[in-house]
Amino acid sequence: MVLKVKARLKRNPRSSGNQMVTELKISQRSMQRILKKELKVKPYKFQKAHNLAPKQKKVQLERAKEFLCLRERGEFPNIVFSDKKTFPIEQFINSQNDRVYLTERTYKSLSLRAATRNSLQMNKYSPKGIARLIFVELMLSVTKFCKRYNYNLEKSGALLSQFYLTHVLTTSSSDRSTEKVYNYFKELALAHTLPDVSW
Repeated sequence: MVLKVKARLKRNPRSSGNQMVTELKISQRSMQRILKKELKVKPYKFQKAHNLAPKQKKVQLERAKEFLCLRERGEFPNIVFSDKKTFPIEQFINSQNDRVYLTERTYKSLSLRAATRNSLQMNKYSPKGIARLIFVELMLSVTKFCKRYNYNLEKSGALLSQFYLTHVLTTSSSDRSTEKVYNYFKELALAHTLPDVSW
C-alpha cells in the first residue's frame, strides 16, 4: 500500500488525500500514517507571486518611462488601443484548498506566477478604423505567431506593433520571447508606417 501511495504522489504531487483514501479503500488514519511516517511528506499550500527577477523589474521601469515619453511627444494618436479579453488556459489554483505533498518546503515548487498563461482576444482600433478580430497567445514569439496564423507582417505588422507597444509596456511580467516580440514590433512602430489593410 505504501508503494501505491508513493507511486501516485510521484506521478502527481497534487493528489488529494481524501481521493486516494476512496480509490485505495483504506481508512483515513492509515493514509495519514503512510503520508506522515512512511513517506515523510506534508501538505503545503501554493503561494502566488509576481515572480519578477531584478532584470525584469528594470525592464518594466524602462518601458513605463518610454510610455510616458510617448505621451509627452503627443504620439498617442499613432498607438492602437484595443478591446481585449483574456482567457486563462492554465489550471485554476485555489490556495485555500489545493495542496501539494512534498518532503520540504521549496520556493520553486510552491510559487505560482500571478500572471498565468492566457489566450488574448484582440480587436484593434485606431483613427483609421477597426481591424479584423484576431486571437493571440501571450508570450508568443514573432516567428511562431507568423507561422501559426499566416500573418502578413508587411501589411499588418505596423498595426500589430502599435498594439504590442501599448500592451507590453503595461504588462506586469516579461520573458525572452516577449522581449523579442516587443523589440521587433517596436521597430515597426517607430517607422510610423500605416498598414495596408481593409477596414
